[in-house]
Amino acid sequence: MRALSLLQTAVSDGRLDLSEFDRRSAIAVEAGLDGPLRALEGVPPAQVTRSQRRNSVPSRSGYVTALRIEWSAWIGVSLINLTTWLIIALTVTPVYFWPVWVIGPWGMVLGVREVVEFVRRKRSWCQGSIR
Repeated sequence: MRALSLLQTAVSDGRLDLSEFDRRSAIAVEAGLDGPLRALEGVPPAQVTRSQRRNSVPSRSGYVTALRIEWSAWIGVSLINLTTWLIIALTVTPVYFWPVWVIGPWGMVLGVREVVEFVRRKRSWCQGSIR
């Protein structure tokens, strides 16, 4: 029931105390679907301060953590490829530097993502929405 969810939201926001919530939710349940729902009359509107708005901006730290993990994976794979190429180049014959096709494109994609994230963070910071 929408009225009860609105009342629950008002309680969680601190706009209603529990006794008032009990009284109004009882009225809402009695009214049912057909009756007039006057249980919400007089609920103060939600006041959102600037600091609450700033704190409600979703954090991008999860994205940054994902980038760090991807960079770590890129370094690990790059080292394995370089080591494999070096062993082959030293033991058999000089070989074409094939690890560039693994290291290069993946590294460029990660670099572009890093620059995009930097620009987004800079823009968020300039607008005052970063914590």
